[in-house]
Amino acid sequence: MFKQRSGNFENMGMKMNPAFTVALLLIDQKPSHGYELVDRMEEFGFASKDQTFIYRILKMLEMNKLVESKWDTSNPGPAKHVYSITDDGKAVLDNLIGELRNSITIYQKIIDIYEKNKNGGENEKF
Repeated sequence: MFKQRSGNFENMGMKMNPAFTVALLLIDQKPSHGYELVDRMEEFGFASKDQTFIYRILKMLEMNKLVESKWDTSNPGPAKHVYSITDDGKAVLDNLIGELRNSITIYQKIIDIYEKNKNGGENEKF
């Protein structure tokens, strides 16, 4: 099982890199192979020009048992690794989404205070 430190995923850089969260989310929605994930990640602003980034992410996720892969030989052409999320991966995704929710609340508070101050409102403290 993937080990957390203080509720964060610092040793993988997952908290700092949204690509990990997006990859887990997309694999949770539908088991996928690397090229398919590259295409699907474009919706989140990840450019498909450097396709190697997804394979580094997938390798790290698989090494930490957050996803697992199986060979798909059902289609014509070369076999492909198809990645699916594990139970540990689902738990990590839940935690990452929780951290995102907390971050959104903090960022919205910062924006609200900034806009209030900018528009002549009183200085507000956290």
